[in-house]
Amino acid sequence: MIRSVKKKRSSYDRYRKWTVEQWNDWCVSVAYDEKDTSKSLTRPRPLDPTVTEEELRNWIPKFVESLKRNDGRRYSKGSVKMILSSLHVYCEEVCNFHGPPFLDKRSSIYPSIKRFLDKYDEMSSRDDNLIMHLDARDENRLWCTGVFNLTTARGLLFAVYFYNLKFLNLPKSDHRSLKVDQFSFLRDKDGNHFVEYRSPLFKSKDYSVSKKMLQAVIDLYDVGEPNSYYKIIKTYIDCLPMARQNFAKLHITCRCLN
Repeated sequence: MIRSVKKKRSSYDRYRKWTVEQWNDWCVSVAYDEKDTSKSLTRPRPLDPTVTEEELRNWIPKFVESLKRNDGRRYSKGSVKMILSSLHVYCEEVCNFHGPPFLDKRSSIYPSIKRFLDKYDEMSSRDDNLIMHLDARDENRLWCTGVFNLTTARGLLFAVYFYNLKFLNLPKSDHRSLKVDQFSFLRDKDGNHFVEYRSPLFKSKDYSVSKKMLQAVIDLYDVGEPNSYYKIIKTYIDCLPMARQNFAKLHITCRCLN
């Protein structure tokens, strides 16, 4: 039990350290805003005992808004809340901040954070929708420049995410929960290859069948092109370890890929 608690504490300390490093790196990257007449608030500062509550209230929502993964996607709302919680603990211990947690309605910082979180799902959705506005020329450029490819884990993962959204209309949250057994590689009566995707069961919104569970089935054929969806998804699944049923992540060290 003691070992388990120590391990959990160690993981939490590493996460908190990462959060503070992200904050400090962000402070360096923020440009000086000459339109802001309050000089103390124009540029965020590294977290230390001199940081005021007013500065935190001004900059924390902007810091969270700037956070993105290495691939440019936004963190989930749950991850954002964990970052805010970790940041609050650090501010208590180092910055002499004695207010309620940032996500507590009693906190003076909460209103500005809530306004951002209310828009967060819309912002994440807008990021996904950008994919749908790429034309064939832009899509081809992503292949030509190597952003999408079938020979590296990163390029293959980017391609899978893009085409799952394009053909299956899957947002990030659904992509993470995909399972290998939702995909079947089949042939029709004429011998043509296709991949069959089956969605999870869901309840119909039609009141006439309100208690009926439905399942969407989508068939996508191998159109003979080097980068057809059939080839992309088959390459991805073939590279996953045999014991792995979770579809969401393909690590750089995965077999068959460099």
